[in-house]
Amino acid sequence: MAIAFMLAHPHSVLPRLMSSYAFTDRDQGPPITPNGDLISPGFGPNGECTNGYVCEHRWRQIYNMIKFKNIVGGK
Repeated sequence: MAIAFMLAHPHSVLPRLMSSYAFTDRDQGPPITPNGDLISPGFGPNGECTNGYVCEHRWRQIYNMIKFKNIVGGK
């Protein structure tokens, strides 16, 4: 709900929406290869994120709020 509020409220000209990776330990870093290289997010056949990423920006309620913000602007 906080992300929806941020996108609906005219608090800034350019809101920032960041997606992230899933983790089970608070000290865990992003997905990496055995060599230590960062793994990029992948996408499954239905558009879902893979490789350990969550991709909140692809959630229906989030991209609908982005459409809403684009239509109403700062009004």
